Amino acid sequence: MELLSFQGLCHIVGIPQQTGEHWMKEFSMYIPKTQQDDTIYFLTEAIDVMRFIKKCKYQNMGTTTITRQLAGRSFPMRVDNPQTDVYIEWEQKISHDTANIAAFMRNIGTTISRVAAHEHMLQKLVEKQDAYEEHFITIKEQQMEINQLKEEIGMLQKQITQTEDYKTKKQYMANLFK
Repeated sequence: MELLSFQGLCHIVGIPQQTGEHWMKEFSMYIPKTQQDDTIYFLTEAIDVMRFIKKCKYQNMGTTTITRQLAGRSFPMRVDNPQTDVYIEWEQKISHDTANIAAFMRNIGTTISRVAAHEHMLQKLVEKQDAYEEHFITIKEQQMEINQLKEEIGMLQKQITQTEDYKTKKQYMANLFK
């Protein structure tokens, strides 16, 4: 495991030691370090964290914004202090749970939108079904009228046939008496 002194870390990142000390106070939670014989050393992963802080500071981001971004990034968090380990695990769990809750809430929002869209489509289908039922009733009424008209036509054809038979018989009888 490669370790860096504070001075070496500041030199590699390209910041004054005073700036490094200030950032250590503000963001110590995110800067991987270890302690050996009452001396604090920094893991090489601290270089990436410090460079990220430097980039954010040059973009005029505030401490709160940088802290949020550091919490959301996946920098290595190896430290030898057991109390810090517990705190880091707890913070990572909360960060993970927060992300899960946010994803869950997005899913709920999407589901509600889809349910609303389906409800709207269902309402349109119900309206169409009502219109089809009205058409179906109209068709049934028209079929009944057609059947009645067929019956009337049948009766009229019967009357015509009877009338023609009567005329034929009348003519036949008239021809007999001539």
